[in-house]
Amino acid sequence: MTREIAVTRQLLRTGLPVYVIGDMNDRARFFCRYVAAVPQMHASSGGSVSRSGCRPPRGMGVDWILGSARVGFRDHAKWYGPLVRRATDHPIVLSRTWLR
Repeated sequence: MTREIAVTRQLLRTGLPVYVIGDMNDRARFFCRYVAAVPQMHASSGGSVSRSGCRPPRGMGVDWILGSARVGFRDHAKWYGPLVRRATDHPIVLSRTWLR
């Protein structure tokens, strides 16, 4: 996670939108540590980190879509269709995104 935080900070310095997508097995621990260290990032599934504490998104799994402040999210969903179940033990995480 330390490397991911460092790389994200480096990418943010470019001024370009940044996405972090992947399987983060630590769930709440990942979200709270990562977003506290890189507050410009937010999850498509919601949640927040502030001085008063960490509130991970409800119903979070291990798969995440996060974006920088220039990224907006809408319609976060998990797809569990029959083809997904044949291919993986994880749902497909989806979200509409746009650049601000």
